[in-house]
Amino acid sequence: MFIAWWRRIAGPVEPYLELLALVAGLFFLPKALLRFRIPAPLTEFALGIIVGPAVFGWIEPNAMLKGLSGFGISALFLFAGLEVELDELRSRGATLVVHLGLQVALVAIATAVGIALGLDTGVAVLVGAAIMSPSVGYIMSLLEARPQRPDLAAWIKHKAIAGELMAIGMVLVFANASAPRDLAIGLAAVSGLILAVPLLVVFFHRLILPWAPRTEFPFLLIVALLAAYTTHHVGVHYLAGAFLVGLVARRYLDWLDRKRYETGSVSEALTAFRFFSAFFVPCFFFRVGLILPKGALTPEAALLAAALLVVAVPLRVVPTLLHRRMRLGEAWREAANVGLFLVPTTVFTFAVADVLRERFDVAPWVYGGLVVYGAATSLVPLLSPGAPVETGEEIVDVTTNEIARLGRSRE
Repeated sequence: MFIAWWRRIAGPVEPYLELLALVAGLFFLPKALLRFRIPAPLTEFALGIIVGPAVFGWIEPNAMLKGLSGFGISALFLFAGLEVELDELRSRGATLVVHLGLQVALVAIATAVGIALGLDTGVAVLVGAAIMSPSVGYIMSLLEARPQRPDLAAWIKHKAIAGELMAIGMVLVFANASAPRDLAIGLAAVSGLILAVPLLVVFFHRLILPWAPRTEFPFLLIVALLAAYTTHHVGVHYLAGAFLVGLVARRYLDWLDRKRYETGSVSEALTAFRFFSAFFVPCFFFRVGLILPKGALTPEAALLAAALLVVAVPLRVVPTLLHRRMRLGEAWREAANVGLFLVPTTVFTFAVADVLRERFDVAPWVYGGLVVYGAATSLVPLLSPGAPVETGEEIVDVTTNEIARLGRSRE
């Protein structure tokens, strides 16, 4: 509406300038508010709400923003997959199994409450996963913004990864549980990707890379975007495909390291991609707020978000705190710090809420309550003493540093 009004007053504006104005606003305003300890993704989300149909209706969702948002979430989950080190997960297996058991119990409790409130079983499970599952991409960026003691950082990272792996599996199954045909198609698509992506990597390594050096990361990014589109098309969301490619890519990079291949070009590409992704990631958070319908910001939605924060956050922090005290003998302060850093569900909640809106047509106030809850959890780690504000784009730095380490290991 605002754009149409402006065009009537000032004349037509080139799409290029409209996009430039949007990107400039998404980049500079959130950075300016960091001084007030407001995370950049929260500012981008709030901007989307304000200018979108939920409040003023100045900007309408469009195909361009949807595409940019898809690129943003694909980049987030690609790098989340790159963080998975299967050997390290196995080395901490016993403790992580207990942690996953606690998460399953929490999701089961949330599911039971949802069913009691009248939700279908599949929807209730997805809601439970959305509010109880850590968001690896967001948490890794927090760890980059505020480095923790190495052992604590490793535990936070591995617990977040294990929890999100399980939650992605839940989304894969229960997003299509009510339609056996769709479930079969979704499982077949993911199974096909599991088989096809490693074969594509082998094909690239043997037939393309020798004649086209320094193309590892562009290749992985393109494959990630294709895989993300495939899983989105079959109803599993972008996150599954991009995360899967990240898993395979990490194994590929580890193999390159063991075989003493030069990975410096990958490190350089990831460093460059930091700036590239900074263009897309804010669009994802902005669009989440932009697509909120008018009925999403109601007293019922606010009550739901508040209830989830009051109930779900302690349920997630306290078991982690007690588990680490009893099993590892950690001090209360350190155990609580781990629990607080595992609370943000931000990106994962947004993604699951999108699935619920598109595939299950949940009530607008339920959708609104979920995304407000997801946004609010990004603030919980600030309760940790000395926790800094996270800008939302540092996820690339974490992986860049890790790949740089792989390159230095041979020097």
